[in-house]
Amino acid sequence: MTDTQQEMNLWDVCKSIINGCANGIKLLWSLLAAMLRLTYRKWWLVLVFIIAGASAAMYYTRKSNLRYKVSAIVCLNGPTINEVQQRFEALNQNFSADVISSQNKGAMLGISPEKAAALSRFRTFRIIDCMHNGTADYIDWKGRNSGTDTLNVRMEDRLALQFQTKDPENLPEVAEAIITYMNNSQLLQASFSTYKEHAARQQLFDKQQIEKLDSLTTFFYRNADAQQIQTPSVNMAMGKKQIVLFLKDIERFFRDKQVRDHRYILCTAPVSLQGEFIADAAPVNSRLKFILLLSLIGWLAGCLAAYLLEQRTAIVAFLRSKPS
Repeated sequence: MTDTQQEMNLWDVCKSIINGCANGIKLLWSLLAAMLRLTYRKWWLVLVFIIAGASAAMYYTRKSNLRYKVSAIVCLNGPTINEVQQRFEALNQNFSADVISSQNKGAMLGISPEKAAALSRFRTFRIIDCMHNGTADYIDWKGRNSGTDTLNVRMEDRLALQFQTKDPENLPEVAEAIITYMNNSQLLQASFSTYKEHAARQQLFDKQQIEKLDSLTTFFYRNADAQQIQTPSVNMAMGKKQIVLFLKDIERFFRDKQVRDHRYILCTAPVSLQGEFIADAAPVNSRLKFILLLSLIGWLAGCLAAYLLEQRTAIVAFLRSKPS
């Protein structure tokens, strides 16, 4: 290290960070105090901006403009996550474009233009399986789960769909139209047909394996020597262990077959609902939240206007001055 370089230990780093935070707090306090003084001196001007912000919030959160989040979990029978995401999020591009009329949006889903105009913000979220048992544990709403996480695994056959609506009363009809739109895709239908055939072959395979194990158990038990079965011996103990082993295999196949049979029964379409679409009780643009937010913005704008009003003489002089 040269003489011009200076060493900095951990204490100096912590001291610099603390001094920086303290200076930042002092600056914020000075700015807040200046804004409070401006509010006191020009209260009438600041009040006008606050009232304007609150009025804008009241208009934005009127009853006809309230938006509710609607979400549901769907089961993917064959299609991949990317295929379903592209199909569903295509609605977000079409419904957010102003060049597409409400009539065309309604025709896309097979609903009336008025109901289609109330829909917006179509999004998808991954489902997380924490126990590695094929059960959906929670929805990754914030997208924080990494695809390389081996503890909390993303499910490949479950997906959460979400959109916003201004008319939750028509939710059943809109939900049915969205699922129908998803299942009308030729790409998803092709994946579903392949999945359906594979599931049918898997059912047949499970049945054959159970019959084979059952026949092996019966064969071993009935062909055992009668004296071995009646007389306690080592051979009889070994025979019982062999029989129990086959029975456990049969039970395991039965459990797997039950899960696959259940999936096969639910496998009626490429995308099937696991439950139903549920709307949040509280709207996204709640009145109280936006009144507070826009009133705060109005106060800041009022303070800025008050500062410019007080400095109008200096501003006019600066504008009239000639460059040197």
